[in-house]
Amino acid sequence: MKTIFLLTAFLIFIISHPSNASECPAEDGEFASYLPHESDCSLFYECSNGTPILLSCPPGLDWNREINFSKYD
Repeated sequence: MKTIFLLTAFLIFIISHPSNASECPAEDGEFASYLPHESDCSLFYECSNGTPILLSCPPGLDWNREINFSKYD
């Protein structure tokens, strides 16, 4: 019974906290689509036909959500 409760609680948590990576458009547009990582400012996703590709900023840079580019903060 405890296992079922824990599994249900875990599934509810996962469903209620979708990742940014799930927001990739199904098809590529004229320009690349980028999404910030959920918790690490030095990581971001580049979308390719609905598939998120995890990339990292160069050392010392963080992903800037306003300009969709890595920069010094």
